[in-house]
Amino acid sequence: MLFWKDVLQTVSIPIPKDSSLLFALQSMEEQKVDLLFVCDELGEIVGYVDKESVLKQLQQQEHLDHRIAYRVDIVKVPEQGEISFYHNISVVLGVNEQGMITGYSTTKDTKNRLDRFQLQQFNEDLKAVYSSASEQITVVDQHGTIIRVAGLFLKGFWQEEKAEQLIGKNLYDMEKERQFSPNVAELCLTQKKRVSLIQESKSGRKVWSVATPVFHGDKIEKVVILSEDITGIHELRAELELARKESNEYKKELDQLLTQNKGDRRKLIFRSHVMERLVDECKHIAKVDSTVLLSGESGVGKEVFARAIHEYSHRRNEPFIRVNCGAIPETLMESELFGYEKGAFTGADQRGKPGLFELAHKGSIFLDEVTELPYNMQVKLLRVLQEREIMRVGGTRTISVDVRVIAATNQNIHELVRKQLFREDLYYRLNVIPIQIPPLRQRVLDIIPLTVHFLQVYNRMYKLDKTLTKEAFHVLEGYHWPGNVRELQNLIERLVVTTRGEYIGARVVLAQLYGERQQSIDNMPIIREIMPLKEAVEKVEEQLISLALQKYGTAAKAAEILGVSPATLSRRMHKLLF
Repeated sequence: MLFWKDVLQTVSIPIPKDSSLLFALQSMEEQKVDLLFVCDELGEIVGYVDKESVLKQLQQQEHLDHRIAYRVDIVKVPEQGEISFYHNISVVLGVNEQGMITGYSTTKDTKNRLDRFQLQQFNEDLKAVYSSASEQITVVDQHGTIIRVAGLFLKGFWQEEKAEQLIGKNLYDMEKERQFSPNVAELCLTQKKRVSLIQESKSGRKVWSVATPVFHGDKIEKVVILSEDITGIHELRAELELARKESNEYKKELDQLLTQNKGDRRKLIFRSHVMERLVDECKHIAKVDSTVLLSGESGVGKEVFARAIHEYSHRRNEPFIRVNCGAIPETLMESELFGYEKGAFTGADQRGKPGLFELAHKGSIFLDEVTELPYNMQVKLLRVLQEREIMRVGGTRTISVDVRVIAATNQNIHELVRKQLFREDLYYRLNVIPIQIPPLRQRVLDIIPLTVHFLQVYNRMYKLDKTLTKEAFHVLEGYHWPGNVRELQNLIERLVVTTRGEYIGARVVLAQLYGERQQSIDNMPIIREIMPLKEAVEKVEEQLISLALQKYGTAAKAAEILGVSPATLSRRMHKLLF
């Protein structure tokens, strides 16, 4: 903010209001000024003349001793006051608290000073943004030479202690020396368009880089590269194997509900500390055969955790059998889990059939949605867990099974036990090692790594090359993800398949995330009656958030306009929309 005292100049010695043109010119020359103030008989300033107006008067008058004409579009302002402009006023006189004149400024000079100040402030703000950015900003010229580095310095990637050590180095030379690959700037300069990819340094650090060309006319003047460290993401460059369906005599319609693929080696992708600790815990407990109970909201990735525990264990080369307890009809549940002997019931295979526990022998069995088991089946499962043996339907002998049991639920199992909807003794048998998987909204750092992973998967699957803009990533980070990782995966596939252009922007993502709720948002009630103040404030917040998102397109911009932080806006959006 600028005040009048910041722009005031020294007032020249005023001349009498009846001075001649010659005297005015001589005074300007002596005082070396372009503006003179004019005073009355008491010495009070009543107007001013500038060199331009004096010269015009000289052109119109024949004699230099002609009386000067002065201008009176002048006003006094407090020097401590904030700068503001007045209609039809060209010159201001600053006065102190005692009413004494302390300086002057023209409207033109004031505006120039204000523009320079605002530009300086903008530059300072920009520097602050760069210095606090969570990404590294690298600027290279058209020859690949680094001319600027700002934001977060990725010294682990560059193997340099300070950003200044990179200035003047050439990315082409560094790539030849195998300091990193590939060269995102080279691809940007060659293709003359924005390029995004994953770069890896010789030290093993991985960064997600987006290079954007800056044109001067039709030629690229420089390239701006935004880079973020994603080293903690697992399997960023590994291909996701498509599920291979086993073709054997037991593969029937119900078996399609079960994931029995040894080749589906999906690994956990994470960057957050909470997930890092959770994965370390899974690696530790995988060494023993104790029963594990995974709990968490739908879509958080319980099956992926179950597979990871199996892969980290000594049973990794044996079967991993997934059973969706909520998808198998109750009448077929026992025969599917424990198998049946030939002739056990009408329509049974005459050769009999081994159950899923038998198929999981020496390996692991994953009981997904275990709380959906019928109450009578819970008793039989408890016996299997205690005795480690099963009996086929229609059979007379027991069959020993050596399996690692991993169960999962998205329900409050304690409440089900209290309501006697789930057996307490089975709960304690399953809950030997409990693992709570946090929802995606509580591990925001994992959103971008997962997005990048799914983007690569579906680009390969559909032979496309779609890229999300930085603003689109910000929208994803600000979303609450009620459907967790599964919702994110489905969204990325939908965006890859349905968007027409190469780049997927923030508006497209916003439309996909909030479009389905737009009708309810549009029908928000207008307050026309007395209601609790808290409720009224919530309704106004709802309308303002909706309008801001529609108008500005991104959560970050909407938060800025509404005067709140992006995190606060995200919490408000979740509260209002879900």
